[in-house]
Amino acid sequence: MLIFSVNIVMKVVIFTSSAQGTHLNSHDIEKFKIERRSTVKNTTFYRYLGPYQIASWLRQNDVAVQVVDFVTYWNDTQIKKIVDKFVTKECKLVCFSPFVFPFGAPENLVECVRSKWNLLAKICKQKKVPTLLGGPSAYDPFIDKKYLDRVWKTYGEDYVLSLLKDTTKRFDIKNDVMKFADNDFIFPGESLPLEWSRGCVFKCKYCRYHNIGKNKHDHLKDPKKILATLEYNAEMFGTTNWTVTDDTLNAARETIKDLHKTLKDKNYNFAGYIRADLMHRWSEQIHSLPEIGFVSAFMGLESLHPAVLQLVGKGWGGKNYKTKLKETADNWGDAMVISAGMIAGIPPEKQQDWEDSNQWLIDNTKFNPFWSCLHLHKKPELRVSEFELNAEKYGIEFDNHNKWRWNGATQENTNKWVKNIIKINSTLERNKPAGHYAFGFFNMGFDWKTIKDNTKNTLNFLIQRDNTLESKLNDYYNRLMAY
Repeated sequence: MLIFSVNIVMKVVIFTSSAQGTHLNSHDIEKFKIERRSTVKNTTFYRYLGPYQIASWLRQNDVAVQVVDFVTYWNDTQIKKIVDKFVTKECKLVCFSPFVFPFGAPENLVECVRSKWNLLAKICKQKKVPTLLGGPSAYDPFIDKKYLDRVWKTYGEDYVLSLLKDTTKRFDIKNDVMKFADNDFIFPGESLPLEWSRGCVFKCKYCRYHNIGKNKHDHLKDPKKILATLEYNAEMFGTTNWTVTDDTLNAARETIKDLHKTLKDKNYNFAGYIRADLMHRWSEQIHSLPEIGFVSAFMGLESLHPAVLQLVGKGWGGKNYKTKLKETADNWGDAMVISAGMIAGIPPEKQQDWEDSNQWLIDNTKFNPFWSCLHLHKKPELRVSEFELNAEKYGIEFDNHNKWRWNGATQENTNKWVKNIIKINSTLERNKPAGHYAFGFFNMGFDWKTIKDNTKNTLNFLIQRDNTLESKLNDYYNRLMAY
């Protein structure tokens, strides 16, 4: 029997970098003098939805696509080999989708990642194939514009397809079934991303997301299509672990009700972003989310200060906030691993308030407080959030170094406090991985019991000891180049 090898010619190549896009190889770590602790949070990976969602849509329209992930990990020689293999004369479009840098990333880490993407873009540009930058970093590109033909800042399905085909067909999230493909090189047991809806019904004043304040009935996926997505990828890849990428997944109340009927007896694990106030407006969610299969979540609290909650736009404005949070925590017990997202720096809260809130969460819940510093842009072209667009209204100013300040509070001092409290909290037994970050440990071969029973530090130690991440990424590269 003869076996024929068919070389599929890719019409589109999408380059991306999962898990905050700062996986680095040993050579680059040494070259750019990067402290290894700067990369410790990236001992795992989880794939971002955007590049794979666009690839799925293009494949549904008979366009051959190759997604190339983990760009920042490959050395210069590997990058050239990847480009030579996939960016051929038959290729019609090259897309770049780097993720934004982690806030407060060391400058040498930023320099390393920026240089990697610019090398890739330069080599692709030399192939004389049109290039497109999309994704979160399109708002503040760190790829040199001379390598870019186009920049696109919002949802890309229709735009990318229009560059390739003369068609009136339009992407419809309601009826889309998201399908990963063999040449995405999914690992056994890997968690994958999916969406139940797009946009956010809320308008938090610090938020820089472009699609906030939507109607609650807009951009919702049909629950039947969500089930079809789960079933297709389970059959193809054995996938049972999913990260729901919605900005606030529990805002889709009717979707959760429908899915609860069919998923409560299934063997799926889910993680995602939730709002605590919605669970008390719709109290059935306290029980239905774990019954559906949610085992972990990032819960955006931002603050426990009533004035801050009212200013930001949280639903219950701080009234009975702590009582209701404790009720949720008591109901869930160990059934859900929760990272409680907190933001330091929002007026009028001061350092003592942050410390009191951190301690209250430790004393009254099993949630792991996760702190970040308020992030605002001074440059007019980068101002997106309400706080940025109308800074003076909220008493916010910017110094000569583009750092915010208000009534004695400064970004510099706030950031120092955040770094210190993160260090302190990391020593706690509750410092468990949660949300999307937790599901990255599935991709390193751990089961849920191992993930939920161990701290981040313990799991990261095991991964580094066994070189698990490097082994996974090298396996990905080998499969990519053998395709």
